[in-house]
Amino acid sequence: MVIEGPPGAGKSRLLTAARARARESGMRVLAARGAELEREFPFGVALQLFSPQLRVSSERTRRLLGGPAAYATPLFDAAGAQETIGGGERRAALSAGLCWLAVNLVWDSAIEARPLPMLLAVDDAQSADQASLGFLSQLADRVHELPIALVVAVRVGEPDVPEEPLLRLSGQAGRAVLRPAPLTLAAVHQVLRASLNQSPDPAFVRACAWATGGNPFLLVALVEALRVEGVTPSARSAARVGRMVPDEVLRATALRVRRLPDSAARLARAAAILGDRAPVAQVAALAELDIESAERAADLLAQARLLEVGEPLSFCHPLLTAAVIEEMGALAAGRAHRRAVAILSEAGAEAPAIAGHLLFTRPEADPHSVEILRDAARAALACGESTGAARLLRRALQEPPTDEILPAVLLDLAYAEAANGEPEAPARLDRALALITEPGERARATHALSRLLSAQGEFGRAAAVAERGLTELDSGHPLRGMLQTTYFAAAAFEPSTRSGAIAQMEPIRRRARAGHLPADRALVAQLALREVNNAAPREHVLTLAEAALSGDPLIEPVTQGRALGFAVAALIQIDEFELAEAALAAALESARARGLLVAAGATRHWRALIHYRRGRLHEAIVDAEAAHQIARSGWATYEGWSAAILAHARMEVGELHGAREAIALGEAAQAGLDRTLVLEARGRLALLQGEPEAALADFHAAGRHLAERYGLWHPGMFAWRRAAAFAAHLIGDADLAASHLQIAQDEARRAQVASPLGEALRVEGIITGGERGIAHLRRAVAVLEPSPARLEFARALVELGGALRRSGKRAAARAPLRRALELADGFGARPLAETALAELRASGARPRRAALSGIDALTPTELRIAELAATGRANPQIAKALYVTTKTVEWHLSHVYSKLDITSRDRLPAALGGLRAENPGELTG
Repeated sequence: MVIEGPPGAGKSRLLTAARARARESGMRVLAARGAELEREFPFGVALQLFSPQLRVSSERTRRLLGGPAAYATPLFDAAGAQETIGGGERRAALSAGLCWLAVNLVWDSAIEARPLPMLLAVDDAQSADQASLGFLSQLADRVHELPIALVVAVRVGEPDVPEEPLLRLSGQAGRAVLRPAPLTLAAVHQVLRASLNQSPDPAFVRACAWATGGNPFLLVALVEALRVEGVTPSARSAARVGRMVPDEVLRATALRVRRLPDSAARLARAAAILGDRAPVAQVAALAELDIESAERAADLLAQARLLEVGEPLSFCHPLLTAAVIEEMGALAAGRAHRRAVAILSEAGAEAPAIAGHLLFTRPEADPHSVEILRDAARAALACGESTGAARLLRRALQEPPTDEILPAVLLDLAYAEAANGEPEAPARLDRALALITEPGERARATHALSRLLSAQGEFGRAAAVAERGLTELDSGHPLRGMLQTTYFAAAAFEPSTRSGAIAQMEPIRRRARAGHLPADRALVAQLALREVNNAAPREHVLTLAEAALSGDPLIEPVTQGRALGFAVAALIQIDEFELAEAALAAALESARARGLLVAAGATRHWRALIHYRRGRLHEAIVDAEAAHQIARSGWATYEGWSAAILAHARMEVGELHGAREAIALGEAAQAGLDRTLVLEARGRLALLQGEPEAALADFHAAGRHLAERYGLWHPGMFAWRRAAAFAAHLIGDADLAASHLQIAQDEARRAQVASPLGEALRVEGIITGGERGIAHLRRAVAVLEPSPARLEFARALVELGGALRRSGKRAAARAPLRRALELADGFGARPLAETALAELRASGARPRRAALSGIDALTPTELRIAELAATGRANPQIAKALYVTTKTVEWHLSHVYSKLDITSRDRLPAALGGLRAENPGELTG
């Protein structure tokens, strides 16, 4: 629920009531409040929510931060961050970890299998930091499947608020958006009577309602001011009240501060400057009062209903804070914020807690202020809070910094703006480059600028920038390989520079073929992929990929798994699935240990593709969904690709509705090569739905996009041409089908890869028919049998068996069909299995279907989930163990129930025959 309203509408009071009801019902309650001074403190609101829960015991903390919640560890333990990773990578990881931390808290109850419902109440969300709002939005997507209530109060009409995340939260709440209405005349009458201990005249009630607009806080403030001045609620007084407007009501409240003793007024102003949750000692120092005088003044302000009772010092309402600061005047408030910076620095406060004050001060060319702002910006970027970091660094430029550190500040700001996707970043980097003379720093800045331009789709400019940087480096400079990688990655995606890039890579290719590999392993990985497209010998590609993956399998964190993807894609395209899987396993372990969420998503994307081709369809679905969820959490790496793989896998298990949903997700994220994969998936779905014309159009669009934009053709990754041949056959265009088939076979033979050749032969066998078709199908089976592409092998077996049966060779048909049925059953490929079964029966065989039911029918993922559920684990707990969503667990359990012929999880133990997961906590997907 989102509670929206102007200041003083009663949002905070409603949140207080919600927290009280939650506690009465036994719920765990987590509460936080946004504050303008802390808007630059990344995940500050999230820390308010969760930090109190992690102070109970180290054992409990380890338990709560276990599993995927470990991604949030750096927020609570500085030692948990093994390396600083900025931008969307870190923010996505921390947000995901916080979501899992919320899940862990729900299940951290005395009864293992029973959740403890939880309320998260966030007040003044308009003043929250962007990172916390992103986390709340991500959690909002999941609360419907968890016993969690999320209630967020937002003050509307405020300037400079993060509108996009707030609108997203309101949209996610849907109908659960509460907008408290102004008080009615009857309600105003009730408040006045209770506060003034006498019945007010109706004219006085109307005047108060008019002056306050029915705003509860303003009404209470007005009543307090009238009570202090001894105004009676009569018709005569109504005229005086009726001349007031809401701003005057607020100013009247602020003027009450002037009438208090000087010590109280000074403390009130100091408390307003330092903001909520300030300790008395710091407020006293800013007010230039001793502790005893400050405590007396605080009690006096509490009696006047300006401050809350007790420490830390907080005003009763943010409007009071604003009124007191406004009454001080802008220049006086700015000077007070400067003094606050000095006091907080002397007290050892961290830069993010101080920097907010500097945003309210005038520039004074103070080097210390610049350092505070830079430190706070670095802390923000380390948490992925690039928007706040950029704001802090712009303020640092205004101070301004000294000439010596100006280039560094410009670079910091450019990186922050780049991470935030702001168009000013390239110009900022250009300005920094004009000031930087050290070759290494220039190379790093050039690298950043080129990558930024590539991310914005300006591949030509990106290539030109990287090429310029290369001319400035000696041939032996250690950063030359990094810039070469950046240059080739950009130039390869731009038609006008592609041929030039290929020519420049030629000497590197020749040296590599002679055994002299580049020192930069990311460049080696890219070279491996380029050699695949050049149809280089399989052994050479294998050597390059192995060299690229010889150290840390992720190559470097800054690539978010892209360099890993170059090497793994090369291996997949030459059917080296085992080596690719081993590299991905090491990469996934490393990514999780280091909090590289986006790299973990990229790893699971590639693993999903391998699972799919090997026929592990349910495992492919798990990994593809996990990769897509990670991509949607804030960094869209491989989002379209993962959706396409998910669509293909769901088609294979017979869930066309799920395939359509996945394609829709992919269409929303189409960019770059993603478009080709999504078009292929959409075309295949059209074929299954009996729409060959639409399918052919999609396949041709995929091919054009691939050739025109990227100059890629390799059949080991892209199947559009084989599929287009079949679609052309279905619409009766024999010439087009034959043309596509010929090219597909030529490409497969040129690539020297079994799986695309076997698929092309299968399609040719189907199209040709008769004895010649059977011969093609036999060749397809023979080519695919030693290949790791087991799903395509099963398809070829079904087609061969069916063709033999239709030609009257019923006995010969049974062996390939039985093997196909066994494989398809194991894969969970129901449509393929049903086809094999129908053909077997038509051949006169009487096959048993034991593999479609019982424990033996469960895939490895289904068995793990069933075992966990049988031990009493709830779906969110299983999801945590497997690093997947609760929805994915539910989907798998539905298949488990069907195969075991049961209807509920309480029958799982008997159905599994006593099988249990001995250590569920080690199941990490």
